[in-house]
Amino acid sequence: MNITKLLVWGFLLNTSWSLAQKTNTGPYVENHGAVWKVENKSIPLKKDYDYKVVFDITTTSNDPGVINKNIDSAARFYNMLGQNEIAKNNIHVALVIHSSASKDVMNNQWYKAKYNTDNPNTSLILKLLDAGADVIFCGQSSFTRKMPKENLIEGVDLSLSALTSLVEYQSEGYQL
Repeated sequence: MNITKLLVWGFLLNTSWSLAQKTNTGPYVENHGAVWKVENKSIPLKKDYDYKVVFDITTTSNDPGVINKNIDSAARFYNMLGQNEIAKNNIHVALVIHSSASKDVMNNQWYKAKYNTDNPNTSLILKLLDAGADVIFCGQSSFTRKMPKENLIEGVDLSLSALTSLVEYQSEGYQL
């Protein structure tokens, strides 16, 4: 077999394998946070380890009808670990929302009045809260952007600032 045929066959086998792969959501955040299954990992996950992560979320889509992919990353973290048999009580997630992402934690009534569409992040944020995540909105962004606490999605907390929240979570062992 000449080298060209060998390369073509290799490409076709690799392509068909990757096309057969699909992402899955769950078990901890259904319908969000789709991840790939990774077989034969050379670095195994620690089963009895506390996975602590804080997401510093400052950006969002310019399209108000699109889910914030950075918030969805928190769902991916939950699901990636859950699909690899890490217990939910070993997963600790905090999301600190500020800057242009501020709009994503506003309740549907506020969001719809401002953007003439439902907040696409509401379901995702509620499912993250249900999974045990802390969702914190920056108090400085609240005032700067005229987004008061009473307009937050239920369960989202208001802090003094994103900076203070990030320092506090990192001092408790959370990693960025």
